[in-house]
Amino acid sequence: MRETLEDFFFYIASEKGLSKNTAIAYRRDLFCFLDVIEKRGVSHFSEVSKGEILAFLDFLKNKNLASSSIYRAMVALKSFFRFLRKERLVQTEETLYLDTPKVWQLVPDVLTESEVQTLLEVPNIEEPLGARDRAILEVLYASGLRVSEVCGLNIVDVGNDTVRVRGKGGKERIVPIAKSALDSIDHYLLHFRGEGKNAALFVSPRGVRLDR
Repeated sequence: MRETLEDFFFYIASEKGLSKNTAIAYRRDLFCFLDVIEKRGVSHFSEVSKGEILAFLDFLKNKNLASSSIYRAMVALKSFFRFLRKERLVQTEETLYLDTPKVWQLVPDVLTESEVQTLLEVPNIEEPLGARDRAILEVLYASGLRVSEVCGLNIVDVGNDTVRVRGKGGKERIVPIAKSALDSIDHYLLHFRGEGKNAALFVSPRGVRLDR
């Protein structure tokens, strides 16, 4: 498995053009992941399940890492499993589980301003998932909405400087939103969201609404 990791590091260095610091951080994160799953008896990445992913994130949480560091580890893990899928070394991307509520409950709630900025800079906005994730993070930070409310947004809910939100009990309210968040939404919609029949603003790679 270590040889496969080295192949991935060569891939991101030669084809993805990641910065040296980001590549070093990815290496550290993924070797930590490898240590965790090996201790759980996993001998091939195709054997990784949701249990291993949660065990890894629980390991990160217990190290008292900043939220931005945990999120970066999530991004590294998702990038690695996309590589494994591309190379046909796994059948499914278990890291799609990283978008579910159980995972986000592991991430500390309070961020400093510098952590927020670091977090916003992690997604690669030149890729579909990166553009989507950047827009989600911008909306969360700029509006104070719950994750479930952001997942419930439809394209038509986005106005010139507000979003229409449906909360508990179906109650609607209008929430002001920063221009930076709107710009990120526009970038995602224009370049990556696609047409489709789903009214949801934020969708999974399969084209279905993200589920909080």
